[in-house]
Amino acid sequence: MASHYTLANFIADCGITTADLDMIWNLSDTDQDGYIANEELEQFASNLISLANEKRVMDLSKSDSDLHIIKTEIINACDENGDNKLGYKEMANMCNWEEATPNTEYTTTKQNVNTNIHSSEFIQIWKKYDKDKNNYIEATELDDFLADIMPKDDATTIADFKSSILAQFDSNYDGKISIQELSLLLPVEQNVFKQFENSGVTLTEFESIFKHYDYNNDDTINGDEIIGFLYDLLSKHHNTVTMSQIEDYAVAMKDLYDVNKDGRFSKKELLEMIPVAP
Repeated sequence: MASHYTLANFIADCGITTADLDMIWNLSDTDQDGYIANEELEQFASNLISLANEKRVMDLSKSDSDLHIIKTEIINACDENGDNKLGYKEMANMCNWEEATPNTEYTTTKQNVNTNIHSSEFIQIWKKYDKDKNNYIEATELDDFLADIMPKDDATTIADFKSSILAQFDSNYDGKISIQELSLLLPVEQNVFKQFENSGVTLTEFESIFKHYDYNNDDTINGDEIIGFLYDLLSKHHNTVTMSQIEDYAVAMKDLYDVNKDGRFSKKELLEMIPVAP
């Protein structure tokens, strides 16, 4: 890629759309923290090359040299604040998404990483649309969900919108959305537990965890806060988690650690569950 040939030129010449870039983003932001950094940048560059080759407009290799050139060009073109990582809003600005945005409200939301959805709010969304509680959003449930997130002035039909969403997020091609797939579709916050080792947390870290999941600041973790807490905890260790499994764990958690049986967890009760390093 010559020095005068910018990333914007590359994307335009390859016919890569904003929807394509949104798909590449979701594949590359493996820790779902709203940034592409370190090894994720190489994955992003590799996915960009693959897409260009699939569109048969360029024949690029994934040599270390080519990947380095494209990674450098990505940072030069998009890294507005000089932190050596790619923010979603930075990529949106580079792609000029104010003029041409994909037909998805979640994309607009993702452009501001400060609007990430708290885990307890995510659980509420899931419960709202998985009306039959079969651990999937499907059929009319999926239609209802898409009708709510699709911009009201968009001429796209629900059928076309569904096809686009399923193509990007239905990872096993079963025509329905699992809770993990929904977490990729919506701008859900980073899983707090992924930053901690399995050996335990410090008391300061425990305080931070408790404060994070005590979303309504009532000094307890209760209701959907518990479900959000367990979803994050289980997702750290398991690739596939269903709402039924989470709810079963919630029952067991209350049996074991809810000493006064009030259906909520105080700091003292939660300390019995989370190992604190000495």
